[in-house]
Parts: sequence; C-alpha cells; structure tokens
Amino acid sequence: MRLLKLLIFILLTTTISFAQSEEIDSLSYVIEHATSDSVITVALQQKCYAYRKIDSLELGYETALEMLESARKEGDEKRIGWGMREVAFNLHLLKKDEEGIKLLNDYIETLDDKDTSVLAETYRFIGSLYVWEENYSEALKYYFKAHHYYELMGKEIRIIGNISSAYSRLNDEKNAAKYNLMYIELAKKRKI
Repeated sequence: MRLLKLLIFILLTTTISFAQSEEIDSLSYVIEHATSDSVITVALQQKCYAYRKIDSLELGYETALEMLESARKEGDEKRIGWGMREVAFNLHLLKKDEEGIKLLNDYIETLDDKDTSVLAETYRFIGSLYVWEENYSEALKYYFKAHHYYELMGKEIRIIGNISSAYSRLNDEKNAAKYNLMYIELAKKRKI
C-alpha cells in the first residue's frame, strides 16, 4: 500500500511538473511570435504567474522586468502601472519589500494627477505590501491616498474593505465598523 501511494505521488508530481513546463514553453512561444507589444505584455505577466506556481521566484522577477519593459514600449500608463506592480509583487516574494515600495513611490512621482486609476491602484498596492509586512498603520496611509483617487472616479468601494481590514488588524474596531458600514451603504447604492 505504501509503495502504491509513493508511485501515485511520483506520477502526480511528474505530471504537474510537466504541465507547468508546457505552460511556460507555450507562453514563450506566444511571446516569441506575438505581433503586438500588448500581447507580449499579457503573456509575460502570465509567465510570471507560471514561474511563481513552481517557486521559480528569480525567473518570475526577471520576467516581470521584461513585462515592464514591454509595457513601456506600448506607452500605455495603465499597462506600465501594472508592470510596476508586477515587479513590486515579485520583489515582495523575494523578501525585498522595501525595494518594491521604493520602486512604486518613485514611479508615483512621475505620474500626473490625471492618471487617477493608475495612482489609485498603485497606492492600494503599496498599502497591501505594508499589510503583508504587518505594518497596518503605514498601510492605512497608502489606502487613504488610494481612497482619494478612487473617490474621484466614483469607485471608492474598491478600497473601503482594505481600510476596514487594516483598522481591524490594529484592533480599532470602531473605525473598522465605520468603514464596513460605509461599504454596505455603497454596495446597496450600486446594487452589488
């Protein structure tokens, strides 16, 4: 019985490993033969994800840098922001949160106030990096910056839950409840 379990385990891990290798190979093929930077950017992000699934974090990081470069070629600020956040996430996985936070803060300095969605998403992401470090006070600072931009777009519901959760982790249940109620009211208005 033990031998059978061992054989099944080996068969499953070999099959999974082969499938993940095939995924990376097929994404590499797409990247190599793509006719637009947009397709390359998306395929590179999927390749980052595939590397993360097999714990190849360094390769995921290198691929994220390629993704960012591809996004820059596109010239679309939303894609560049996505690429920046992907690089920062890979830095987080490599236990280099401060590098990722600096990268994103430096990037924010280059943006115009009219890039509201990019600013909102980037501030929210920095807040999440601080949550992953269990630095909830610092996370709230960035969540509130994100809130400002989400509010300008009428999409503040996208950050309210993050704010409530950070307050809850700080054991500030009064503010956590306040933002939970705010979320419920916004959800009712938007019939979510």
